[in-house]
Amino acid sequence: MKKYKTRIFLGLLFLIIIFNRESIFCALFSYKIDKKRASHKMRDENIIMIINENNRYPTTFLSEIINTSQKCTSEKLNFTFAKCNTDPNLLINYGKTNCIGYATFATSICNYLLERQNMKRQWVATPYIAEIYFCDVNIHPFFNSSFFKDHDIVVIENLITHQKFAFDPSLNDYFGIYKIRLR
Repeated sequence: MKKYKTRIFLGLLFLIIIFNRESIFCALFSYKIDKKRASHKMRDENIIMIINENNRYPTTFLSEIINTSQKCTSEKLNFTFAKCNTDPNLLINYGKTNCIGYATFATSICNYLLERQNMKRQWVATPYIAEIYFCDVNIHPFFNSSFFKDHDIVVIENLITHQKFAFDPSLNDYFGIYKIRLR
């Protein structure tokens, strides 16, 4: 009977962690913006067609624009630690990229959708290099990996109120975490 209760407890604990992984992640981890990366305008007609298929019904909800961006990024790109092309208009041909490519690709999709929905005067998406903090401690000095040297994120900012929403497209691809917390 004790084994049975322990298994049920561990199973429930596992489900709680899985269903609340984003909240747990945001409570433990935060990102500090370091530098801005260059943005690219989405010009590739094949990518634009894919974006439009994933966003058939125009929306002015920022959450839908972010979700479409992350969905297209996750579907079309595969992560690699190797140096590679990061121009979002060329990434569809390669399929593999690092966190820089993930961020520039997702940023270009967000900005394309913001422009298509006539929201470009109010919102802008920008790729940034960021440092990751765990419980308020910068974890970059503890790792030699290039993943932690320069980690890229996307920040969508309201140009009027300066409200910011941030996400890590490579983190979303691996763990299904849709938003991150900025410091």
